[in-house]
Amino acid sequence: MSLAFCAVMTVLTSQFWYEAWDNNWRSESIWRARLWIPYAAMPIGLGLLSLQYVAEILKLTSGREWPFGLPPKEKA
Repeated sequence: MSLAFCAVMTVLTSQFWYEAWDNNWRSESIWRARLWIPYAAMPIGLGLLSLQYVAEILKLTSGREWPFGLPPKEKA
């Protein structure tokens, strides 16, 4: 569920960032900073988090690592 949430938010924030970049949005302050620069942090961060979720899922499904760093149970 977390991967799906992050993937959807990555797409939505990417659209939001592109709209700010395409329309040349600026802040209302005297500085008139371009808003696409701080808005870029949202899709970049969520995209990286999505990739981390994919890596963790691949580790679990391939059997390379146990969840939460726990060692495998020993047979009696």
